[in-house]
Amino acid sequence: MQFLNYRLDVYFVNAWQGLQAVGNYTMAVWLTQMLWLLPNAIGALVLQAAARAERPELALPEVCRITRLSVLLSAGGGLALAVVAALFVPPVLGEDFRGAIRPLVLLLPGVVAFTVTILLSAYLNGIRHQHLTTYVACGSLAVTVAADVLLIPRYGIAGAAIASSLSYVTSAVVTALVVRRLVPALALRELLLPRRDDLHEARRMLVDLGARFRRAPRAS
Repeated sequence: MQFLNYRLDVYFVNAWQGLQAVGNYTMAVWLTQMLWLLPNAIGALVLQAAARAERPELALPEVCRITRLSVLLSAGGGLALAVVAALFVPPVLGEDFRGAIRPLVLLLPGVVAFTVTILLSAYLNGIRHQHLTTYVACGSLAVTVAADVLLIPRYGIAGAAIASSLSYVTSAVVTALVVRRLVPALALRELLLPRRDDLHEARRMLVDLGARFRRAPRAS
């Protein structure tokens, strides 16, 4: 269901805007979804940790910390991607792809927010609540279809990007609410709002990554 949600808007774009618009929109989608590579990899570890925990709530504090940190890193990556796309997409791919930049920027808020869905869905799957993630995916798909029908005829691929962002944000909020319902003592800010120590941790990770890159041997 979630994969269908990722791709369904392309068919609406093709029907109302044509193949050139599909090319630009697909490029924007492909570039932004690169931000999910790290959360998807971390999600596999979250699922494993949740499945092995003696009680599901024991794994949740660490899941919350990882989720907040991943959102921060995704947001930083999104800002960098917007700048890089604006500078390099037209020169590298040609002026025909300049139209991909606006939908890319409009997709970024939803793509970053969807990091929450990726990691909390991994937690829910790990504690054997796959049916809940399926319900969320179905609801997100309904939001995508409704928003596509309303926005694409009027705003083109920008409308498709807004529709997808709305769907992704909806998915993130609802998934967080589902987890909170399972653990009522958990505050939503624990899942969604980065703390000051999260900022320091993200900075430390980036500095460490940069140091490793500088120490890496260069090919002769």
